[in-house]
Amino acid sequence: MKHLQVFGFQTLKGRYFNEQDTASSEPVVVVNRAFAREYAPHQQDLNKVIGMKLVKIDRKDKEPATIVGILDDIHQDAIGKPSTPEIDVDLAQITPTAGLYTNIEGIAMDLAVRTQRPLAQVVPELRAALKQASPELEHSNITTMDQIVEDSYGSQRLAAHLLESFAAAALLLCIAGLYGLLAYVVSQRTREMGVRFALGAQRGDVIWLILRQAGVLVLAGVALGLALAFATSRFIRSYLYGVKAHDAWTLAAVALVLLIAGAAAAYLPARRAAHVNPVEALRAE
Repeated sequence: MKHLQVFGFQTLKGRYFNEQDTASSEPVVVVNRAFAREYAPHQQDLNKVIGMKLVKIDRKDKEPATIVGILDDIHQDAIGKPSTPEIDVDLAQITPTAGLYTNIEGIAMDLAVRTQRPLAQVVPELRAALKQASPELEHSNITTMDQIVEDSYGSQRLAAHLLESFAAAALLLCIAGLYGLLAYVVSQRTREMGVRFALGAQRGDVIWLILRQAGVLVLAGVALGLALAFATSRFIRSYLYGVKAHDAWTLAAVALVLLIAGAAAAYLPARRAAHVNPVEALRAE
């Protein structure tokens, strides 16, 4: 269970290894969700995966191991790479006489430590403990999990920042273009508003008319933009992590910004025109 507590892995079904799993007990293994999807015949019902038998290669008698737990998928290599099938074997069940034990001895192993203490205090104590266990371990490479996650992003972080910059620039261009277009269209209707004022129309009614007509155009443009965003989001899905391609909050925020920009672009020119003398408005070119 320490393994799960240190890394924060989640168990979907069954259990993880415990003190009852020893070299003399029934051999057990734990697999991940990707393994169940790839190899288990009952991919949709994880309860049926629990209890399946696997051949365990470290026992001379070839006694099959039983799947006792299924872990949630994790990113073993990098954030952008999907989880791969995985089988966890309890080291306590691997006997020194087994062939697998001899192979593991020649493989580099990692020690994971979870703490809330400052890194500057933990590292010297950890190196001292490693030196006490074996002098050659004193200069082992110690890396924080935050740094490992940071390194795993690789070029994705750069690509994400570039996409953010392009998206921000595109949004600003949309706002500027929308504001300029609506402001020009409204200013061209100055003479029309002058006629309405001369015929007795209220200034508030004329402003509301302009806003309502501009709102129809803006809403149509936002609806078309959202449809295009949904249609093209699959092309940037591989660059997203922790955010859905169809993130409702992001799309709603962009739509709200454009609606506000459109309302301002229609209201400000209409308000200025509404305070112009009707005679001067009729003379305007």
